[in-house]
Amino acid sequence: MPENKLTSEQHHWAQKVYRRLQWKFPLVEGDPTEEGEFEDIPLDDVSLDATAESNEEVTQKTDAEPDDELTARKKAHDAELGNLFKRLRKAAKSIRVAGKRKPVFTEEDESQDLFEAAKELGEEQIELAKDLVGKEDENGFTDLGAIKAHTDKADQYLKTMQSAYQKGRGNAVEELVELKKTAALQQKRVEDVYKEREPVLLWNVDLSAVDKAYDATRDNFTEMNRAISGYVVSEVDRTLSVAKERYTVLKDAMDSAKRYADAAGTALLLKVSIAQREIRDLAGQRVTLDNSPQQQSTFDKVYGEAAAAAKKANDAVLSNRGIDCENALEETEKLISQMQQVLLQAVVGTSEIEITPPEGFDEEELKRLSGEVTAQESAVEGLNGQRDIVKNHGVNFPSFEAAYQSARTAILSARTDLLAKSVRLAQESIMDIRDCAADMRDYITEAESMLQIQTQQIEDLRRTLEPLADTRKDFERYAQADEKFGGKQLVRFDALCGEVTALIDYAEACVGGQRVEEADQAIGNSRNGLKKLEKETRSLQWMPQVNTAATEAEAREMLQKAIARINVELEDYDSMGSVFRDNEERLIYTNLHDKAAGFAEQASVLMERKRFEASEEALDNARITLDSMEIAYERGANTAAKVEGYLADAEAAKDRINAVYEQGTALQDPDHKNDFLSYNSIAKDFAFQVEGLIAEGKVRDARAILRNLKVALANLERCVTQTPRKKKKRKAEPAPNPAQQQAPLDPHSAEQAELVQQFDQTRAAINTIFSQARPHCVDEYVTDLEAAYADAMQHHEEGSTALAGDDLESARASLSEAKKDLIILQKIQDNSRQILSSLLNGLSEGAAYYENIIAGIHQKRAEFDAWNIDLTSFDSSYKTSQETLTNLRKAIKDQLVDFAKTMMDKIEDDRRAFEEAYDTLCDTKDNLRSDLIIDVSDRQSKLSRLFAAQDRFDGNEALLERYAKFHAMALVCTQIMLDHLKVDEGKEAEKQFAQFDECVAVLEEMLQAATLPVTEEESEAQNLDQDEAVAIGIEQIQRELKSYGKRKDIFKNAEELSNFESMFKTAEAYLKQAVTQLGSNAAQDALENAEITMDSVRIAFERGQRTAAKIEGYQIKVEELVETINKLHGQRSVIQNDDDLAIFLDNNETASEGAYKIESFLSKGKVMEAEVQFGFLNSLIANMERMLKQHTTKKRKGIFKRRGAMRQGKKK
Repeated sequence: MPENKLTSEQHHWAQKVYRRLQWKFPLVEGDPTEEGEFEDIPLDDVSLDATAESNEEVTQKTDAEPDDELTARKKAHDAELGNLFKRLRKAAKSIRVAGKRKPVFTEEDESQDLFEAAKELGEEQIELAKDLVGKEDENGFTDLGAIKAHTDKADQYLKTMQSAYQKGRGNAVEELVELKKTAALQQKRVEDVYKEREPVLLWNVDLSAVDKAYDATRDNFTEMNRAISGYVVSEVDRTLSVAKERYTVLKDAMDSAKRYADAAGTALLLKVSIAQREIRDLAGQRVTLDNSPQQQSTFDKVYGEAAAAAKKANDAVLSNRGIDCENALEETEKLISQMQQVLLQAVVGTSEIEITPPEGFDEEELKRLSGEVTAQESAVEGLNGQRDIVKNHGVNFPSFEAAYQSARTAILSARTDLLAKSVRLAQESIMDIRDCAADMRDYITEAESMLQIQTQQIEDLRRTLEPLADTRKDFERYAQADEKFGGKQLVRFDALCGEVTALIDYAEACVGGQRVEEADQAIGNSRNGLKKLEKETRSLQWMPQVNTAATEAEAREMLQKAIARINVELEDYDSMGSVFRDNEERLIYTNLHDKAAGFAEQASVLMERKRFEASEEALDNARITLDSMEIAYERGANTAAKVEGYLADAEAAKDRINAVYEQGTALQDPDHKNDFLSYNSIAKDFAFQVEGLIAEGKVRDARAILRNLKVALANLERCVTQTPRKKKKRKAEPAPNPAQQQAPLDPHSAEQAELVQQFDQTRAAINTIFSQARPHCVDEYVTDLEAAYADAMQHHEEGSTALAGDDLESARASLSEAKKDLIILQKIQDNSRQILSSLLNGLSEGAAYYENIIAGIHQKRAEFDAWNIDLTSFDSSYKTSQETLTNLRKAIKDQLVDFAKTMMDKIEDDRRAFEEAYDTLCDTKDNLRSDLIIDVSDRQSKLSRLFAAQDRFDGNEALLERYAKFHAMALVCTQIMLDHLKVDEGKEAEKQFAQFDECVAVLEEMLQAATLPVTEEESEAQNLDQDEAVAIGIEQIQRELKSYGKRKDIFKNAEELSNFESMFKTAEAYLKQAVTQLGSNAAQDALENAEITMDSVRIAFERGQRTAAKIEGYQIKVEELVETINKLHGQRSVIQNDDDLAIFLDNNETASEGAYKIESFLSKGKVMEAEVQFGFLNSLIANMERMLKQHTTKKRKGIFKRRGAMRQGKKK
């Protein structure tokens, strides 16, 4: 019985029809009219392949079925299909969402494979079900049973995915236990470091770097927590690694901020001490106000406030509150200025000056200067009131602050000088105030001018925006023509236009509020927004113009013009196709041309069908394809330009082959000549292959053959120049029988003779390649080459043995294997040559680098030409390094890699020794310079003592004049010595020593001649004049001490100043003893003690002078080094490697901090610490210069290589 192929729905429907029609089928043939001969037949036994008559009968009866039954069936079918489709869509979404949980699985988790397999199978069932949904029969019914089966299977696979996910998540949870602890510990470390920010907030220190690093760290922790919540172990590992790196960055930023805070604390503590001392000094001058009770009361009030403010500043700096200390210090300085003003008014207002004024003192000038200081103070404070505009400008605010502080310091100094009635010094301080005020005024003017410029820029932005905003009507027309796409265009245009307008309004508000920096940023953002708006309006040139056409005719006309332009461009590109020389590039170009032409044709067809929007899209695709064609054309043109170079190289190679051919044919040794002919044939084949491949349009293949051609040319030329192999002498063989010579050779013998010749040629080729390749083989290729050579010789020996045994078949097999080994040898040789070439290039670059380094160090030799220093060690180190460089260059030329590497290591050692020799010379020069300075200082002291003894020639004008002449000559010598030492000319300074000694010898000789024995009467006269001499000596020392006291502010080192003040006070004490004991012999002893102490005072003062001069020189040097650091930082773009750039930036930052430390040390007079930092700073700068030089050389070589490749037709 036929199979029932009805579905369950069809079966259900057919059962209804069967019951309704009461179909009867006869069991046997006969008259069907008798009712008893019929039997009910179940529908399952009914075949779909019924006879035509049955089909007609069923059709006739079916046609009679009521329409409402079919409608009901269709409705039930659609309802069930809708439910199934909802299930299907839900299952698809669930599988898609579950598939995103794949990162939960770890690499070792076996359930991941089950998860992925279930996902793939589930997606496959979904696709099968979707395919069935779209398939309907003639009555519009689908196979609901199959759809339900596929959906059920998809649900089962989804459950499998969920089960695998639960297992994978369990494994992840176990691994996350330790990771969570590590994450919590890392987060605690970050928070602990960030807590250190709170004390730093109390100082005026920039913490933007700390905040930036902390924000980045927090963002990473957010990602980490998200990964932990999602059980993604791999992401947690990654974020932990990032957290460690960002913790380091945060720690470094915080340490840097703390260092700046410490430095600020030191500076503020010094300022507080100076302010307190100034208050005490001013309080000591209160006695000048005794005649004015009102001024005295005012002074006392201001003094109390100043003392309280200074105490407040001192308490703040001791409790690490830097900002409070700065505010209190500012208030203290203002109160000090008021104290000075009160005292100054008293001094100027009094008619009688208690203190004897200096000669030429003008009281009216003192009043005028006092008024000018007050006026300048008011002007400075007025300028400082405009600090906000400079602060908002941002660029010059630190300089403005420095100028204001300098002005305040100059105001205090001017009033101090006026109180001391030092008009000249007061005038100098007033000039400083004017200069600082002028600087402040310049900064304010610059900020105001910037505001004016920004106002003009805002006006320009509005003028630029106006025509762009007017294009909105075109977008409106476009939106009316196409509500969907055009509406989106209009919304995007309105959003951009509104954004730009808001940015311009914000910039204008910033200018009105004098926020220069914010206004500049808003103007920049406005410009970027205008660019986007211009780009948006440019789209109206094509698509919007068509859609905004008022009529269909206009739309058609605009599209026709656009298509015509595209066709013109296509014709132009088609005419340029002849430039291509490479078939692949020509094929790409042709395909792009056909694609663009197809889009243009499609746009034309769509336009004729009045589908204007689709036509516009086709035109857009055509334009994009034309852009790709332009890129392809440029690539093809570059290749065509290189092809000419390839052909030139091939022609040059053929010329070299022909030039060498005559030498090769003249070779006498047969084997040597055979080798040459073999190489000559290979080189010629390569040359013709290059030309043939280029003619066929296979440029890429030609380029590869050209590289082989160059290798073959090198082998050919080397073959000509090399010495032929020595042959072993063979025993003489008897001459062949004439009868045998005349006998014809059989084919077997001929083949054997041919094999003998091929074996000889193969052996020669194997030996030649091995002998050429072995000296230059590198690394692992040595073993490969020797193994391949051993295999080749073994196969050759086996073939020779077989040939000798008349086994031609085995001989042919061995010969074939030997040739294969020969090919392997050739490949090893080629690979080894490439590696060797790369190694030699690297060694050449290294040699060039060391040549530059050593030459740079040797150029510094001129620094020592002006000094009497032994340069033997320096010159010896230079000679040694030059010899090493010569050996290195020779090893590179001879391609001796191992020896070249050894020389490279040695040149590094030589470089270090050379640098150490240079550093030793620098130390020697510095020590010699210090010794010479001390020597000059000693000579100056000696000259001072000689000058004090010139009173022995009183009464003898001739001797006195001669003595003064030689003393002046010696003084000039010392000055010349110092001048030469300032410009690092030690030899010239030492030349003056001999002349100085001659002058001093004359002076000492004159003094000895003047010292004569005195008579009794003269001794009595001397005793009478002894008191007067002591008094004169006291007066001289007092004048000298007073001079030193006025100039003691030159001391930069606190220890040296303390030593000087100690000697100074001792000398004053001896002088007081001499004054009190004047008239007795004890006065002479006290005066002698004072003179002895004065020697120490002079030495201490001269030492302070030397330190001050050294610090001044170091300060200039620091400024130069800072300028060098900034210059090097500006050249950082040369470094392309990220790791090297990070090292460079770290060195640059460290160098900047080192310069700051040097300035701090110099400000405190710590010369030794500054010198240590100088050495460290110089090494950092040298490292940065070396890195820049390396990358600049590498970049320049890359440019030269690319240029050379363009000339030679090579594509790097």
